[in-house]
Amino acid sequence: MNTQSNKIIRTPEQQGHASQVYDNYRSDLLNRSLSNTENYDKTIITLSAATLGFSMIAIRYVVPLESAEYTYLIQLGWFMLPTCIAASLVASLIGNKAIDVQLENARNYYIEGEQDALNRKNIYTTINKYLNIFTGIAFLSALFLIIIFVTVNIKKETDMGKDKFDTTDIQGTPVKKSADIPTMEQVPGTTPNPQGNNNGNQTNNSGKKPKK
Repeated sequence: MNTQSNKIIRTPEQQGHASQVYDNYRSDLLNRSLSNTENYDKTIITLSAATLGFSMIAIRYVVPLESAEYTYLIQLGWFMLPTCIAASLVASLIGNKAIDVQLENARNYYIEGEQDALNRKNIYTTINKYLNIFTGIAFLSALFLIIIFVTVNIKKETDMGKDKFDTTDIQGTPVKKSADIPTMEQVPGTTPNPQGNNNGNQTNNSGKKPKK
C-alpha cells in the first residue's frame, strides 16, 4: 500500500500541535491499559467468589441439595459461571491488544501523517465489545438461574409447611390443626332395661324375675 499520496502536509506549528495531541492520546490509552490490568484479578476474584459463595450457602443452609428439586438450574448456573470468567479473561487480553493497535494507529496519524489511520478499523475493539456483552449476559444468566433454583425450592418448603396449619387466630398467627378425635369402637355386651321397676326388682334378658 502506497501511503505517500495519503500523507498530510503540516506546517511545523501544526505538526507540533499534532504531536501534543498524540502524546495526550497515548497517555490516556496507556492509563486505560494499566487500569485494565490492575483491575483484572480483582474483577475475576470478586465475580467468582460472590456468586459461587452465594450458591454454596444456598445449597448448604437454605436448600439442601439432597432434598432439592430442579437441580439442573444450579448446575447450569455453575457452568455459566466459569464461562463468564473465561470470557472476562479473554476480553481483558483482547482489550489490551486493541489498545496496542490503537496506539499504532494514533502514531501513524499524528506522527507519520497517514490520513487513513484516523478512521482505520480496529478489529480487536469490535471483538472486545462483543466479549464484554457476552460476559455480562453470562454472569446475569448464572445469577438468575441460581436465584430461580433457590426461590422454587424455598416455595416448595413453604408450601409443605403450610399443610401443618389450618387457620389463623385474631392476630393472624398460624394455628396448628387440632388433633382428630378418634371414633369409639363398638364391643359386644348387654343392654339394660330402660323401664325402671318400682319395687327395685330387676329382670333378666328373658323377662323373668331373678331368683331370691
